[in-house]
Amino acid sequence: MKKFFIVLLLLTQTLVSHAKGREEIFGILPPNDPIIIKQGSQVFTSQYGFSIRLDSVFDSRCPKDVKCFLAGDVRIKFVFISNKGKKTNFVLNTLKSKSVLINGYKISLLNLRPYPTTKYLIQQKDYEAEIVIQKK
Repeated sequence: MKKFFIVLLLLTQTLVSHAKGREEIFGILPPNDPIIIKQGSQVFTSQYGFSIRLDSVFDSRCPKDVKCFLAGDVRIKFVFISNKGKKTNFVLNTLKSKSVLINGYKISLLNLRPYPTTKYLIQQKDYEAEIVIQKK
């Protein structure tokens, strides 16, 4: 019995160390309610049975304290993970493709924070996307 608890403790420590730096959110999401996903984190929806991970952000938006000829755009790469483990990469933008339809679910981008400024450089880990999921 003592060996079982030691193995369980080691397994738990291993799982925690692998999950460090990655935030995972589990639960039932109210329909049409916005979800905020931080860069590198994953959201699992128990009522839909899939996960979404925010993989990377390419931000070329004009900083808010600068006057630009073009507003710029942002390209956000996500990974859709089905309940069977199949991964599908998809990209959402602030100007062009703000939503995508995958496996009967419409995933729409509402916002990406923070907004660029010339006062500081935004790190990948600082980004968070606000999305909404709708069953179609």
